[in-house]
Amino acid sequence: AAAESAERRKQIVAKSKFSTKAINPFDIFDIVPKREPGWHKGRKATPGQSTALAKFGVDADTIANLSFCQASQMMDTLVKRRQQNLCSVKQAKILGKYGYSTDSTFQEAKSIIDSLAANNWKPITKPLGVSA
Repeated sequence: AAAESAERRKQIVAKSKFSTKAINPFDIFDIVPKREPGWHKGRKATPGQSTALAKFGVDADTIANLSFCQASQMMDTLVKRRQQNLCSVKQAKILGKYGYSTDSTFQEAKSIIDSLAANNWKPITKPLGVSA
């Protein structure tokens, strides 16, 4: 029985594929992270910062890798973007993926994304509702 079991285990072959991709959350909005002061070195984002960033649409994996200073800088940027009526984090990711500017207003981004969706997520020359 042991010999049969060993023979069956030899025939089992597992194949897997994986890929990794380093993601810098500051790349979405072309932000250069500020230098972290020594007294905040190694300090992780607070639960309040994590909650606020999640409400802005930043994914949990990104939030988990942010330091206290990076989370503060990201929140400052996102608050300013909301006050200026610029696109959200989720919209910016989609726009960036298809080569559009992430400095679009919320409504322009919505129009572009709607046009992409209507075109089966293929790049388009002129999105609906966006002036040249």
